[in-house]
Amino acid sequence: MAEVVQDLSGRVEELTDRLIEAERAKAQVEVQKAATEKDAAIAQSEITHLVQQLDSLKSDHLAEMEQREKAFQDQLRDTQMAGDKQISDLKAIVDEMKARPWWRRLAG
Repeated sequence: MAEVVQDLSGRVEELTDRLIEAERAKAQVEVQKAATEKDAAIAQSEITHLVQQLDSLKSDHLAEMEQREKAFQDQLRDTQMAGDKQISDLKAIVDEMKARPWWRRLAG
């Protein structure tokens, strides 16, 4: 009977040790899970912040490009108007020269 009690006591002690180890492992997994969830939340926050920065940069870039396009269109319009004026002035000179008799054209 003493042997049975001793054997059962040994098994109870062994089972208690295994249960303690299992609980420690479970607690360690929960700690790792919490750390992983924390890291994931931090990463998500950083991603959200980066997306906001990208949106801001995109808006700034689009505004700058629109401003440049408008300036380019204004410059193109001004160049077109200056070219048209030069053509008009040259046509007036040619018309004036055509209106003169040929001998005056030679004299200048």
